Parts: sequence; structure tokens; C-alpha cells
Amino acid sequence: MQVDRPIFVVSMPRSGSTALHRVMAAHPDLATTSHASRRSPTWAPGIRFFRAVYYRRDALSEGGRIWDRFQKHGHDVMEAQDVTPAARRFFRRTVETHLRLFRRERFLARCPRLALRVNYFREIFPEAKFIHLVRDGRAVCRSVMRVWETSRRRTDRWDVKPPGWEQHIGDGPIGAAAFQWRELVNYAETQGKAMGPGRFLTVTYESLVKEPDAVLGRIGAFCGLDCPHPAQREQIDGLGSRNYKWREAFTGEQVQTLNELLGPAMERFGYRS
Repeated sequence: MQVDRPIFVVSMPRSGSTALHRVMAAHPDLATTSHASRRSPTWAPGIRFFRAVYYRRDALSEGGRIWDRFQKHGHDVMEAQDVTPAARRFFRRTVETHLRLFRRERFLARCPRLALRVNYFREIFPEAKFIHLVRDGRAVCRSVMRVWETSRRRTDRWDVKPPGWEQHIGDGPIGAAAFQWRELVNYAETQGKAMGPGRFLTVTYESLVKEPDAVLGRIGAFCGLDCPHPAQREQIDGLGSRNYKWREAFTGEQVQTLNELLGPAMERFGYRS
């Protein structure tokens, strides 16, 4: 089956990629992963079974266990040279299965760890398009730290493991969150710039929630889709910014620390310290 320009949404966790995933997945041309399909990604009868028995209200899923299947390093980076024949077959079959099952023309993937695997999936899908969603690092750090408050183990903070993450296990929450944001967005942007503007598009969370139609128009032009599509309207109308919360949550000293840790990277994306 012909796989036509699969779309990969990459971002640091808590950057708004779940919202963008919902908006994009509402497009009638796009198939994506769900709770049922992550259980049996390459076998359509299995997906139908899990949808019928366990997931009657099948929700979107980032499909982490799918995209981690061939991960073998102590960190989450996977490069083009890591691609094996088995991995190529598995991931292409995953996409083909979803396209056939849901009778869609294009495939959409979204998982934070994909930001460290741009070159890997570009090798498997040479025609792929990558959308990098970036959010103010201070807002991201505040959000991920709220999630960590329910965790008892420091290693649970590392949903995404950039190279060298082990050296930062002992960091405080602000340092650990800032390290992940900085390393992930820098890594994704470096790989994206090597591909060129026709393959890699960077958009900010702030612009998405402020001017969703305009940003989705850019995404549509980049991907070759009719966006915003009427079928996406309900999800678009539900978008809203939550960036103000970090200003209320952090002390002045904490903000200063974040600005020092994130400043150069944030400035590249237009964020002021």
C-alpha cells in the first residue's frame, strides 16, 4: 500500500501536543493511533477486537509502546543508522494497517519521544512531514512539575530521556525539567533545519491558541491538507491558553533560575526572559 507523506507531531511533553493531536485527528483524511490500535498496531482484526470489547469509546493515544518498540539505548535518541529491516517493516505495516482499517489517505503520529527520533523516522518514511510544537519553557516546566508531584521516584520525571539525562537525576525539579525542555527542543530543531522548510515546520503553542485558523492554515499548506477543515471546528473552538499559570506558580527567584537555564533557547523561539 502506498504511504503518502505521514505526519509526525513532535514536542516536549506538556507543550500542547495533545490538543494539536485532537485538532489534526479530526480531519477526515487522517488516521492515527488510539488505545485499541496500540495493542495490535499491525493487525486490523486485533484492533477491531480491542475496540469492540475493551475500548468502545476509543480515544486517541500517543502510542508510546508502538514508537518505543525498537528502542535499545539508555536514552531516547534513535538515529537513521539504528533502523533495522525488522523496524522498517513494523512501522510501515503499522501505518498501512491504520490507513486501510480507517479508510484514510494520510497518517498522523504524535509522541513526545519522537522529537529525539526525527532522523530515525525520516529514514523509514522518506516522504514524512514533521511538525515541531514549541511552548514557552517556563510554562512547560511548571506543567511537568505539577505532574511530578504525584510521583514518588525521581526516575519518573524522565518521560523523555535526552543523552546525558542520568547525570541530572539528582537535579531538583526545576533543573530536571529545564534540562529536558532545552535538550529536546534544541535536538529537534537541529535535525529539522538539516531537512529544510519543506519537511519540517515549527509552530508555537502560543500562536496556535491565539490564532488557530491561521496556524492550522500554515500546517495545512505544509502538509498538503485542507486546514482548517469544518470537521475540526469543534476541537478548534475548545483551544485555550494556560500559559499564565507559571507566573502565579513560581517565585521570582525560581523564574530567574529558569530564565538562566532556558534563556538562549527560548530567545531563538521568540520568548523573552
